[in-house]
Amino acid sequence: MPLRQITVRMTLEDARHLSTDLQAMLRAYESMSTEEARKGIVIKALRFAQRAEDCSRRLEAVEQAIARRPLPPYYHMAEGVRQ
Repeated sequence: MPLRQITVRMTLEDARHLSTDLQAMLRAYESMSTEEARKGIVIKALRFAQRAEDCSRRLEAVEQAIARRPLPPYYHMAEGVRQ
């Protein structure tokens, strides 16, 4: 099934909270995958690894969106000011 791209508008603060939540989910899935692999339950370990990979892709997209955000107008005005 091909991936779809969606556009979501949110505040910068909400995007940072989403990033934090995705980082926590990524760490949790990775540790659960490691634990299941240690127990020898390969199918569960692979499922958690797949979820971790999905979280990683989503986290990367959110982080890129935060980095590409347009600067507020006062940053543009401050560029021409000399100190």
